[in-house]
Amino acid sequence: MNSERLPVNGKENVETVTCTCGHKIFDGEVIRSRCVKVFESKALCRCKKWVSVPVLYLPY
Repeated sequence: MNSERLPVNGKENVETVTCTCGHKIFDGEVIRSRCVKVFESKALCRCKKWVSVPVLYLPY
């Protein structure tokens, strides 16, 4: 898989995701977590809570 950017329809309809602790998990472009469950679309917050995030899986 190459490192080129994948085509996306811009950020018009993309919302940010913030945990209940106040930490921003998804800033509209990047999931800010070290641990992501891709098939469940969840990311682990620094407060150890799993938060739903938008994940798009494109097989190559």
